[in-house]
Amino acid sequence: LINMCQLRLFKMNLAKMGIVKRLINSVLDSSQRNLRKLQCMLLSNVTQDSRGSRQLLDLDGESKGRPMGTTLRKLVNILLSSFPVNQQHDRSASCKSDSPHYLAHLLINVTQLQEGRNVLLDKETGVLVSLLPYFKSENEVLRQGIVGMLKNLCHELKFVSWLLSPKGDALGRTMGLLKSGKERDTAVLILA
Repeated sequence: LINMCQLRLFKMNLAKMGIVKRLINSVLDSSQRNLRKLQCMLLSNVTQDSRGSRQLLDLDGESKGRPMGTTLRKLVNILLSSFPVNQQHDRSASCKSDSPHYLAHLLINVTQLQEGRNVLLDKETGVLVSLLPYFKSENEVLRQGIVGMLKNLCHELKFVSWLLSPKGDALGRTMGLLKSGKERDTAVLILA
């Protein structure tokens, strides 16, 4: 399924069939941790389509009264708890079957939508501020997700001053990453 998601029509059909909600429930279910990496990878693929991202953001009409972004925040909490900021996140952590590092790619997908950008730029929740330290993660999948998310967030003109402020520091982080010359992942460099 992960590989077949390269076909746009296949990805769209999976989203129509309700796979996004099933995958979210599986990722949130601690008894299925041994499949979490694959579930997150597939979830990342099916949410590349706007229908999948809308389902992830609780905008599909089936969210049973949950406020927009509730599910996304739960998944971000799993990501944050699995990769504490004060620890190094090397590639070996990504090899584990329960690693949810592909949840970082959801951030790129949902921030392609206005509603997703609104959820992450909500200053009261502090989601964005909690994710920014992963800009320097040793794990390239985490870096790709955060750099891509930040790139998409910069499309919100009303938040540019905050994103450029010392708290967001989008420009400083990006310039630091590029100037260091240490980044070897071409996907991160292209996003930056």
